[in-house]
This record gives sequence, C-alpha cells and structure tokens, in this order.
Amino acid sequence: MNSVNVIDRKMLEQRKTILGTQYDYGKISIGATGASRTATGTLSVHTTIENMTDHTQTLQGRTRFYDENRSPIEDFSAWQRITLPARGTGTYREMSLSNKAGFFYIELKEAQ
Repeated sequence: MNSVNVIDRKMLEQRKTILGTQYDYGKISIGATGASRTATGTLSVHTTIENMTDHTQTLQGRTRFYDENRSPIEDFSAWQRITLPARGTGTYREMSLSNKAGFFYIELKEAQ
C-alpha cells in the first residue's frame, strides 16, 4: 500500500548501445510520494515524476484508495494526464472521495 506502480514497462526500461556495450535506462523516474489530509478529512496524494529523456513525455495516472483495514473503498479514479517537459519534472495529484481513506495505490502508464 501507499505505493506507485509504473504498469507500462517500456517507460522504465530502454536499451542503448554505445561502442558495442548495451546500457539499460528508464524514460521516467519516480521521486517523492506522499499523502496528507484535506480540511474535510479526505486523503490527498501526490508523486513527482522526472522525465529522463530529451523530449516531452505524456503519462496517465490513476489512484485507488483503501480504508485503514486495507480494503478498497473506492473504484480507481479516472485516468489523468501528466505532461513532463524534456528533462523536467511533473506532479501527479489525486484526492479521495471518502474521509475513511487511509492508504493509496497509484498506477502510471504512457498516455494513449
């Protein structure tokens, strides 16, 4: 729980060959992830994403919230687009509908 999962593996793995040697690297890097309570008691979550490439990346993110017993209390949120400038960072944010949310799970993928 309280995690970020990149469900599109091609965003994390790429191979480059330089002078006959292969190197693996990713297109994105996940930075700080956290959560806080809003004034109404709902859970607000965020994660920062770094673009490791020289061109703009567009991702999609969604979140599922769970109660204190780690049971799902809401369906996944709608997919939300995140545009990352070349070599830049962006932030994905979502809020629960229920004030009973205690845990979260974020999924990220390349935009379709």
